[in-house]
Amino acid sequence: MRFSDKLDFLMSMTKTTNSALAHFLVLDASYISRLRTGKRRMPKDRELISRICGYLAERLSYAANRSIVLDLVKAAPDDNLAGSLADWLMRDNRAYTGAHDEAYDSALDRGGAEVGQVERFLSNLSSLAPSPAPKTPPSPDTSAEMLTIADEPVQVFYGAEGKRRAAELFLTEVAQSSKPQTLLLHSSEEMSWLTDDPAFTAKWAALMFSVLSRGNRIKIIHAIDRGFDEMLDSIASWMPLYMSGLIEPYYYPKKRDNVFKQTMFIAPQTAAVVSQSVNNETANAANILLRNKEAVAAFVTEFNEYLSLCRPLLKIFTERDRGAFLDTLIEFEKGEVDAIEKTSSLSTLTMPKALLAELLEDTGSAAEEILTLHALRVSNFKKLLKTCSFTEIISLPEVEKLLDGKLSADMSMLMQSKTATYTPEGFIKHLQSIIALLKANGNYHVHIAEAPLDERYIVYCREDRGVIVAKTSQPPITLASNESQLNAAFWDFLRHFVIGTEYDRPNNAKAAARLQEYIAEVKAAM
Repeated sequence: MRFSDKLDFLMSMTKTTNSALAHFLVLDASYISRLRTGKRRMPKDRELISRICGYLAERLSYAANRSIVLDLVKAAPDDNLAGSLADWLMRDNRAYTGAHDEAYDSALDRGGAEVGQVERFLSNLSSLAPSPAPKTPPSPDTSAEMLTIADEPVQVFYGAEGKRRAAELFLTEVAQSSKPQTLLLHSSEEMSWLTDDPAFTAKWAALMFSVLSRGNRIKIIHAIDRGFDEMLDSIASWMPLYMSGLIEPYYYPKKRDNVFKQTMFIAPQTAAVVSQSVNNETANAANILLRNKEAVAAFVTEFNEYLSLCRPLLKIFTERDRGAFLDTLIEFEKGEVDAIEKTSSLSTLTMPKALLAELLEDTGSAAEEILTLHALRVSNFKKLLKTCSFTEIISLPEVEKLLDGKLSADMSMLMQSKTATYTPEGFIKHLQSIIALLKANGNYHVHIAEAPLDERYIVYCREDRGVIVAKTSQPPITLASNESQLNAAFWDFLRHFVIGTEYDRPNNAKAAARLQEYIAEVKAAM
């Protein structure tokens, strides 16, 4: 049995749900699901496994089938059951068989929807460019009708139509304010009030544009427990405004009971809209629009207390943020966890220093700083390979493209705005460096895709640590997140390129031989 089979068996025997175990561990249920189905390999964190086993052992204390489990893990009744379970779980003693491949494929099929969502998100990302802050309000034919603001310190509106009315009044009043401020937004309530009426959705967008065009900023706490599809759609819909630098997205990292839900739209100097509901019952819920300064200030305090418990959902880096991104990249590459990277050509991590210096010289870039950074990254990379796996997913370009000088050396991870192009000799040097790594490091692997890969973006994922996505076209834009659902979805997206046993049993000799064949093809054509 493998780790996933054993975990599934124990959870079934103890009638433990994914959400119950996730709540105890303060993790996402989707992560437990992936461990249980084999989409995630056994965690390297022994403390996490010990906590899992402690929880399951406690539940077995009350289970009639405790003796079955004791016999299976070969433990005596007076043994430390949690420790025995941990030892058994970590003995991954089932051979890799076709049956495992079928189980993995079945699990992967269940994750296919998320893979498709990630693909769509990445396709849209490739067309983005940094956006300046909106400068002018929308034209009269698209702007919302400016409403007469009531003088009442408190107004109450009910249901979906009431929330639309309250939100419209709120945004209109903020748009009419002469002094810019930072809006504080959060809603864990269901969103049909915003999405079910296309006319209102357009009005909301126009008002939001008007608010931002007047110098206002936004801090938003996303509700990530709506489901992955809603979360990714929400990020995608806000992305053009994220690019302006006017919006800061956050999320609450721990599990909520998801019964009591709340909305807070706050303009600290102007007004606030607040509401609460149970489950998704909002038909008769009260939506309160407050203009009383003391009441608004109280909700600002409440929001900020919640924000102090949150983490950034997504960091967005453009060329102006290059220094901050490089610091983030170095921090991201620390720690002993498995990693997968899909590149547009070949990873700069495996590029020889001399070749990188040549490419930088060709672009006129300041080489010294980048080469120093490269040396630090390579040092961290070599430390990683002592204990963890690194899988690089590549496709080999057509020989004619390389000989014609049309193959770009991807510098996106270095946030370079100038394009560098491989010479055939330079590309061969890079491949030879990869072959040397394959022969010297049992933890470094290369998967050579048969079909051409999408060259518009790089995805670099470190399991349970985070993901970095970089578009390869100019101007450079890079996204970074350590939110667990995003990390898991992008990990699965990369995993789906490496089919069946190729990930669990990579053949370095076969990959090196294929690269040698390609080098021979290039040399013959030169």
